[in-house]
Amino acid sequence: MTRIILLAAALSLLLGCGPSPQDKAQLARRAVQSWTATVEKTTEAVQRGAAPRVYGRQIVAAAVESRKNEAGTPEWGRLPAQERAALDRAIQRLASLLGMPDPGRS
Repeated sequence: MTRIILLAAALSLLLGCGPSPQDKAQLARRAVQSWTATVEKTTEAVQRGAAPRVYGRQIVAAAVESRKNEAGTPEWGRLPAQERAALDRAIQRLASLLGMPDPGRS
């Protein structure tokens, strides 16, 4: 009997340990803000010659992949449109600086 109670308690803890919808939304927002800042800082560094262009291309690819993954979640649609657009603009600006095709078109 004690074993069943312990098993039930453990199972209920495991099932209830996921992040709340508010936590998921906050994580998504922080991810978008972080990628936007990363891409903007990389753009500045590439423009100054402080970062190699290959690094900029890697950042574009990683940011596009992250955006693609995030866009498939419900939290993405709940983010403020201006924050999503800021990320898109930052990615497009860096890609353009590097002579890459528009990442929104691929």
